[in-house]
Amino acid sequence: ETQIRLLAKKENFSVVSVGESFRAFQKKGGNLNQAVARAYRVGSLEPMWLASYFMMEGFLKVSDKKGIIFDGAGRTLSEAKLFNDVANWCKRPYVVIYLRISNEEAMERQISRGRSDSNSLTKVHARLKEFEKHTTSACAFFKKNEKLITVQAEGSIQAIHEQIIRELHRIKKH
Repeated sequence: ETQIRLLAKKENFSVVSVGESFRAFQKKGGNLNQAVARAYRVGSLEPMWLASYFMMEGFLKVSDKKGIIFDGAGRTLSEAKLFNDVANWCKRPYVVIYLRISNEEAMERQISRGRSDSNSLTKVHARLKEFEKHTTSACAFFKKNEKLITVQAEGSIQAIHEQIIRELHRIKKH
């Protein structure tokens, strides 16, 4: 979230947060909202079709003249393929930035955020397990399609941000 805010500010991009959409959605009444809240509480990935809906909203709401940072989109292989199809159809070039950190660092950062989906070791372990189960194949898809930038994300906030900017400028030159 920190790197997203920094990048959005520097590049004047809009941010579409699928996670924020889920957090807002679960607060509304109804059976579907309660099911989303249950999955959220235990750290499970939400249904692909609903995550994709929130992603599509981002494509539809933000002008094609403005850059978008999608946070939490394309977390499963099917979501990644759909994201790629939509971006290509809309003629929106994109790159996926994977911030690589150790599980220990991920656990520390998740818990320090104080959000209800990651406020215990059990929930963070569940989220990491979901990542290994689903998101690694999405990353492999983006890498195969030459859309993935991997950034070592342990260090100072500014050093990580500078590395992201360097990688993005390197890609722009090609």
